[in-house]
Amino acid sequence: MYASKLQHKKLSLPTEAEWEYAAGGGNKARGKVRYSGFVLDNSWHKDNARNQTHPVGSLQPNQLGIYDMTGNVSEWCQDYYSEAFYKSSTRKDPINTVNEDYGRVFRGGCFLDGKESESLKITYRDYEKKSNKTIGFRLVLK
Repeated sequence: MYASKLQHKKLSLPTEAEWEYAAGGGNKARGKVRYSGFVLDNSWHKDNARNQTHPVGSLQPNQLGIYDMTGNVSEWCQDYYSEAFYKSSTRKDPINTVNEDYGRVFRGGCFLDGKESESLKITYRDYEKKSNKTIGFRLVLK
């Protein structure tokens, strides 16, 4: 989409809830993706990535047509990290806007993670305060 067409649109990082829904294939998954399982047939990881990132779209997309939701690079989310947030948040579309000095959440694992790594599970979450070569981002058009 051209920048002029995006001029009046809102772009943001996905919330954790949006990211996990998209990574899991949304409503189109129909049970094909196990949320606690690995998604490896469309992921770059240590065992197939040759220690580097790859162009987005080199592997098959998920059920929503989205590429590289797991592997390649981890992805920033809008939410700030908190261990206890989900114990007290709403179940529908939660978002943590309170910075407890951990940094922002990232999801999805990266090319340095082995194929059996917990970080390649779509339910895995971690945090970081600053960017590095293993964390990227994708924007959501709202």
